[in-house]
Amino acid sequence: MKKFISKLLLFCSPFLIYLGVILIVDPYQYFPFSNLISFQGKKGVSEKINPVLWKLLQFQKKPTSNIILGDSRAGRFKSKFIRQVNGENYYNFSYSAGTLVEICNTFWWANKQIDLKKVYIGINFNLYNTNNLVDRVAGGIEILDNSLLYLTNRNVSTASYKLVKSALTGKKEKLGRPKMTEDTFWDYTLEKFSHRYYANYQYPKNMFSELQRISGFCRRNNIQLFFLVLPTHVSMQEKIAEYQLQDSYLRFISDLQVLGVVYDFNYPNDITKDRKNFRDPVHCRLKIMLPLIEQIWGGAVGPGRIYNNT
Repeated sequence: MKKFISKLLLFCSPFLIYLGVILIVDPYQYFPFSNLISFQGKKGVSEKINPVLWKLLQFQKKPTSNIILGDSRAGRFKSKFIRQVNGENYYNFSYSAGTLVEICNTFWWANKQIDLKKVYIGINFNLYNTNNLVDRVAGGIEILDNSLLYLTNRNVSTASYKLVKSALTGKKEKLGRPKMTEDTFWDYTLEKFSHRYYANYQYPKNMFSELQRISGFCRRNNIQLFFLVLPTHVSMQEKIAEYQLQDSYLRFISDLQVLGVVYDFNYPNDITKDRKNFRDPVHCRLKIMLPLIEQIWGGAVGPGRIYNNT
């Protein structure tokens, strides 16, 4: 019997070590007792690997009635700057590479955590597409309710490995865009992004219906709903014509107008014509977000076109 137990422990030891590391490191702060690695240290790695899981867990711990939904472009709205403008607290629920399905699913889940008051949805034309329906939110929600799924999740193990490696070597893990010159990365993003989303564009009838459901729910429950069409460089805007999607784009803007208040920054203007205002054709620099925040949340005169047909 002793030999059997010894062999069993030997066989199980790798799994026990693995579980021990996950519990100690706890890259997504799932458990309340792991403080070996700082919050900012975990955030810098874990959020980039799985932004959905990171934000779901953080919101669950401290829900906020005002939220921002969207992809990485909406993610550039910093809550502290909004608070400086109007004194209100917001949770930015935007995900890197976020999709419209994830936006809608996050809305419904967030409203179960707290009664929402104000919802801002960053939505550009590429998100409004049947061929862009990836959903990471459903899996993230399952993990919230099942610690075993968390302990065996590949993103959790990857984040743990990178955090341990960083702690042992003293070097920060570098996660982000590929190593390219600025011009090469610009051209790469312009062509890859436009081809991925526009080459086989299909109107998202089902997702429009889901947005209508959200809009109706907001009206019935006194939730203020806003849509933000964020700036992209004019070279990216021109791709819409190149793929002969002008009518589809106009329909996209028209659809949004019946759902809520729309702030449209994505047209040729002083911001979108100047390449210096952008990191790449899709993402403007942080300094450009300030006049947008002042217009959206502060009521200042700004570059956005405002549609309020509701």
